[in-house]
Amino acid sequence: MKLKGKFFTIAFFSVILSFNAQAQQNIITDVEKATVFSQGAQIERNKRINLEKGENILRFVNLERSININTIQVYGSDNITIVSTDYKSIQRDEEFLPDDVINIIDSIFSMDRVISLSNSRVTNYQNEKNMILANKNVKGANEGLIVEDLIDLADYYRVNLNKLDELIYDETVEITKLKKEKSKLQKQLNDKGFNSYMGVIEVKIIANSSSSASLKLTYIVNGVSWAPFYDIKSGGIDKPINVISKASVTQNTGVNWKNVKLSLSTSTPMNYGVVPEVHPWTLYFRNEYRKNRYKKMRSNSYGNGVQPMSNASYGISSGMTEAGGAQTLADFTKVTESMTNREFKINLPYNIKGSNGKAIVELDKFNMEADYIYYTAPKFDKNVYLLANIDEWEQYNLLPGSANIFLKGTYVGNSFIDPSEVSDTLSLMLGKDLDLVVDRKKVKDYCKKSFVGGKKTTELGLEVLVKNKKNKEVHIIVEDQVPISKTEDIEVKILDKSRAKHESETGKLTWDYKLKAGESKKHLIRYEVKYPKNKVIGNL
Repeated sequence: MKLKGKFFTIAFFSVILSFNAQAQQNIITDVEKATVFSQGAQIERNKRINLEKGENILRFVNLERSININTIQVYGSDNITIVSTDYKSIQRDEEFLPDDVINIIDSIFSMDRVISLSNSRVTNYQNEKNMILANKNVKGANEGLIVEDLIDLADYYRVNLNKLDELIYDETVEITKLKKEKSKLQKQLNDKGFNSYMGVIEVKIIANSSSSASLKLTYIVNGVSWAPFYDIKSGGIDKPINVISKASVTQNTGVNWKNVKLSLSTSTPMNYGVVPEVHPWTLYFRNEYRKNRYKKMRSNSYGNGVQPMSNASYGISSGMTEAGGAQTLADFTKVTESMTNREFKINLPYNIKGSNGKAIVELDKFNMEADYIYYTAPKFDKNVYLLANIDEWEQYNLLPGSANIFLKGTYVGNSFIDPSEVSDTLSLMLGKDLDLVVDRKKVKDYCKKSFVGGKKTTELGLEVLVKNKKNKEVHIIVEDQVPISKTEDIEVKILDKSRAKHESETGKLTWDYKLKAGESKKHLIRYEVKYPKNKVIGNL
């Protein structure tokens, strides 16, 4: 009876262990949705799974290794209870690898074997060569040298050493070829996002009955980011500004995305799970300062070799035509926004590699009405620049980002748009216009020096010439300056400013007018500076 009891106990536990083994499953899933933040992304995976009644242990394998364990969530139907979740990183077993990856790994392993054997042969040939050279003295020290022996020895060295050198050379060449082939295979492996380790999320579930259940797995992962940028195009001064808002998405999670539904969010997943707290909202004045937006735009490195970001860089075609009417990627983007967050839902699936993966996504496209104006400051730069001023830019909800500027289909430079630093008018530089000519030179008749008492007086005269070679009227702003004094010993007096608007605090002179086709205008600037004759002004 006791033996029967022991046998029954062993049999009972065997059944339990067998049941538990059957209830444990390895689940392979694909990334279906990804909400990408400025840093990080929320991943969603879905799978329908057959569950046994009672406890089930599900191991979601082939996951990313940079998962934030505090953000793991598992959702299922009402007839199951999720008991616990656990995350760990383990070495990847062959059973979790696709066949094409296994084939590449096997090829690399076989190639390593061939390379190792070739290296061994090279070593053996070299050792054999060293052995021959070490025993080249075949006669004793007291024996005479026989000519016939010397000839035989020379023939032996010539034949065998040359043969060994040839074998070593051939093997070395073959090893070089094999290593190149191995590098190609390794690149194929990297392109497939292979990593020898994988993330595993183990989920313990209790099912009320044997059934099929749909499970959704979500979590936050590092190694993903996106940044907005713009393609800004102008067809000329009589046409609106065409803006294409885009996003550059990069991911290095180690897991390839195939046909993934993308959403791009301006929020960040920081303080995930922390209940927000309302703090007092205190208004304050920002430091007021006037920006010379024209000079700021001019200082952006136009023509400095910065390359525009384009779909062509990543093999994606937008399908846009200059005539309009064709669908672009922006037509498949839906924008939802709150007071602090904007989310762009992309209705086209995307494929992005898990290693140095990149994609360009079109978010929106719109036209902005612009006031075109030409600007020049010939004291510093004798070029005339075309600017586009947009007054009601706030309605477009621009995000901070770089902008590639195009004028009549030609790339003219790169700028950066930061809505937080733009006041009433957004100004975009559209490049130089060679049909507007400006020159600035001294007028000798007005340049002279004189001495009266203990004072020296220097009088200067400058002429600014602006000519419109276009066949149409243009609006132009010309800026120059007269010096200012911060000390009583230096007196500055303006003799002629040709009706320019003068800012006494800065000395800036501004002419703002319309120049007819073929018309030229001259602006005369005359001023005198008085200062002690025993002193020298270094920058006059």
